[in-house]
Amino acid sequence: MLSIKELDCFYGDLQILWDVSLEVEEKTITAIIGSNGAGKTTLLNSIVGLKRVKSGAISWGARGSIICALTRLQPWESLWSLKDDGSLQI
Repeated sequence: MLSIKELDCFYGDLQILWDVSLEVEEKTITAIIGSNGAGKTTLLNSIVGLKRVKSGAISWGARGSIICALTRLQPWESLWSLKDDGSLQI
């Protein structure tokens, strides 16, 4: 399961995402739908570590392996990979 809790994301002083929370269960198909400029790409970039988040947490898997929680890392510092057993190699 992918879990996102109270995610806030900014570009400079401009807040793009406000308290975004969602859970995506395993073996489901989920779509992110919204108008241009609604924050869809920013959300996806935050999930994969290409965009730093200001606050919130993103976790993956039943054990809740933390992907990012107030890391403030540069995109190249937050690379991770998924192991064969479903856990994250950070």
